[in-house]
Amino acid sequence: MNTMNRNTKKIFGLVTVLLLALMTLHLVSAASAVRVSVSKYEPYPATPGQLVKVWFLATNDGDTAANNVILEAIPEYPFTIYSGSTVKNIGFIGPQSEYLVDFTFKVDENAVQGNNILKMRYKETSLANAIEQTLDTTIFVQNQDATLTIDSVTI
Repeated sequence: MNTMNRNTKKIFGLVTVLLLALMTLHLVSAASAVRVSVSKYEPYPATPGQLVKVWFLATNDGDTAANNVILEAIPEYPFTIYSGSTVKNIGFIGPQSEYLVDFTFKVDENAVQGNNILKMRYKETSLANAIEQTLDTTIFVQNQDATLTIDSVTI
């Protein structure tokens, strides 16, 4: 009987843990869940001394609306904001919805050719425990002028 009682307690404990896990999953899915990704940037590749327009897609994967969503560009070398503010207040994003926002940056004339990082920050400010997220976007920069160097000629 003691073994049966011990097994019953183990089964009851396991069922309780599973029920708590399921309740937690439901609570998480009932909240808004904003994430931001790069949709595209033009021109591709970006060119030193020129402008590049970057589109960001803010997605609410949650089951409730996201309110007061803010997206902020943190331009660092070789990028500077070209026009407008570095902060865009998206506002409301419905559940299972998306919002497209764009920023225009100027690429420094002396930018290094290759992948360069553009930093973004976003958050939903209506939440009491608003978590600020950051996004590092890779922007490929390539010189417009191609240089051909001849090392040697053999006849």
